Amino acid sequence: LTIYLANKAIEQIRRQRERRFIVSFGSECKATHKDVSHLASNHEEADTKIILHAVDATTDGATEIQIHSPDTDVFVLALRRYPQMCSKVSFVTGRGTHHKSIMLEPIVQALGEAKTAALPAFHAFSGADNTGCFSGYGKPLCWKAFISLEEEVIWEMPKLGTMLTLQGETIEAFEKFLCKVYAPSTTLDTVKELSWLLFRRKQAELERLPPTQGALLEAVLRAHHQTMVWNNDTVANQQIPSPESYGWEQKDRTWQPVITRLPPAPDAVIELVR
Repeated sequence: LTIYLANKAIEQIRRQRERRFIVSFGSECKATHKDVSHLASNHEEADTKIILHAVDATTDGATEIQIHSPDTDVFVLALRRYPQMCSKVSFVTGRGTHHKSIMLEPIVQALGEAKTAALPAFHAFSGADNTGCFSGYGKPLCWKAFISLEEEVIWEMPKLGTMLTLQGETIEAFEKFLCKVYAPSTTLDTVKELSWLLFRRKQAELERLPPTQGALLEAVLRAHHQTMVWNNDTVANQQIPSPESYGWEQKDRTWQPVITRLPPAPDAVIELVR
C-alpha cells in the first residue's frame, strides 16, 4: 500500500507541474524534479529519515523548513541537528485540526551547545520507544535532574552512541545523572550509595529503588544502541551493529531486554533462609 500511494503521489504531482515533491518509502526515494538516488536509505523508521531529508533540503538551498510530526523522538533529533539546518526551522506537532508550530532556534539558544548535543542520549536513557523508563520517574523529573547536572557530566553524555565500546567515564556520567533523578538534593555519585540511602529512608519497595549496578549497565547499553541509530540519522545507509551485547538478547526469535547479567545479591545472602 505504501509503495502504491508513493508512486501515485509522484504521478499526480508530475501532471500538475506546479510543485516539487520528494517521496521516500521503504528503501526507495523518488522526486518530481531531480535525481534523489543519494537519499535512498535503509533506515528502519521515519524518525531518522525525516532528519536525513531536512538536512539534505538545507544543502539543496532551502531557507525555511517545517518538520511535521507528533513524535517526541523527531523533535529531539531535530533540535540536535539544528546547527546543520537553515535558520528558519519549525516543528509542527498536533493531531487533526489542532496544530502547534514551535521554532527550534530559541530552544537551542536557551539550552546551549552541551545540552543540545546531549538531548538524544538523555531521551534514550530516560525513556524512549525501545529503551523503557524508570518506574515512577517520568520525563519531567528526569528533565529537572538533567538541567541541574554539572557541565562536565553533560559533555560526557553525547559520547553515547559514538563508539562501539562504552567508556567507563560515560557510564559514570549516567550513574551520576540517575542519582540526581532519585535524590536531587544529594551529592551521591553511585547507585550503591543511592540504594542504601533510599533503603534507610524506608523506601524499600522494589519499584521505588534505583536499578542495581548490573541493571544500570544494561539500561545504558540499550540507550547506547538506540543513540547509535539516531547518530546516523544523516547517513543514508546505516551500518548499525546487532542489538546483542547492547542490553538485548534473542529468545524465541524476538529481542528481549536483559535486566542484569549479575546475581541480585551474593550467594551467602541468596542462600540465607532466616
